[in-house]
Amino acid sequence: MTSDKLREGVMTEAATGVMKRVSPSRAAEREVWAKAAGRCTLCARYLFGETPSYASVAVGQVAHQVGATDGPKSPRGDSELTDVQRSEPSNLMLLCQPCHRLIDEEPDDYPVEWLARQKNEFETRVREATRFPTLEPTGVVIFTAPIRGNVVTISKPQVFEALQGANLRFASDHHRDSTVEIYLTLPETALGASAAGQSQIHHALQQIPRLMTDVLAESISIFALGPIPHLVALGSEIGNKTAVHVFEPHRSDGRTRWRWPATAEPPRQFVLDVSERDANVEDVLVTVSITADVQVDRLPEEVAATPRVELRVVGDHKPGAIDSEASLANFADAWRQLLQNVEATYPSVRRLHVVAAVGCSAAVELGRARMRDAHPQFVVYQLTGGTDPRYEPALTIG
Repeated sequence: MTSDKLREGVMTEAATGVMKRVSPSRAAEREVWAKAAGRCTLCARYLFGETPSYASVAVGQVAHQVGATDGPKSPRGDSELTDVQRSEPSNLMLLCQPCHRLIDEEPDDYPVEWLARQKNEFETRVREATRFPTLEPTGVVIFTAPIRGNVVTISKPQVFEALQGANLRFASDHHRDSTVEIYLTLPETALGASAAGQSQIHHALQQIPRLMTDVLAESISIFALGPIPHLVALGSEIGNKTAVHVFEPHRSDGRTRWRWPATAEPPRQFVLDVSERDANVEDVLVTVSITADVQVDRLPEEVAATPRVELRVVGDHKPGAIDSEASLANFADAWRQLLQNVEATYPSVRRLHVVAAVGCSAAVELGRARMRDAHPQFVVYQLTGGTDPRYEPALTIG
């Protein structure tokens, strides 16, 4: 700004008692548009329209967080910022016309702190989503099935957010072309529900080779929410021949529910407990206690009487024990080690009776580690409801 304009602004303020409005520079407006990627930072509307001649026209508006002046008609104008500071990119945000009108008509409902936070979060997501050279193209598997009669859902925004946080992107231009969606509807207590679900999972995942070849996916990302037996079956079908990212839901219903935390406590550790070697045993009980302690007295007597191998988390059993990718990796390593120990300790084993109290991602890893031509059958158990819940075999894998 020239010295003449500065003097003019000072004179105007002195005469009226109201700060002079300073218009943002072209450079400031370009920066605001660029950081928002041409989208409204509140509703994400794309702010380039087309005229009848198909020319692109910008329809966005550069809005102020702190008002442009300190006058009574300037929304959120009460601030110590100078007139020049109010016109800088740090105080500006890109909005569509309806959102701009909304925040200025109801300034008390949209305070400066809230607007600044929304802007920063949106611009951060834009930076992450447009880091194309470092985003791995991935195919996505979304699986849901009722849990104790309750319908569960996984939203597309949650998937987008989780992928961005893991430096991943959908392998195709449209997410539908690189996504396999499996939605089971039968409650797990319904007659034949486990077998029907296992069959549906098997047929749906025949699309995985297409994802790897047609859309050039470099990995598969799994978002799965349902009963443990179905999740183990899902993991078994996907296997370990393809690079896989398994996600875990966290205690939030918002957009970031499936996103791994950026920072976490030191990863959880897991320990094994294997009975004495027996070369003649054909059935082995495997208990996995992560989110809760498996209660062996709720198993059929003949299963509870078999040799037992246990995998458990160090420390308290609680929901959310798998709190980071590193914790999940530690769990998967411990589970593979357990399977190796079972082979060495019980060389004649034919069936593993798997009873697990685990989260979604760990259940998927239980199935992924099973080698079809090397490991024994998995008989996976489900805890029934009612006043006296019991573990009952739900499905057999292998």
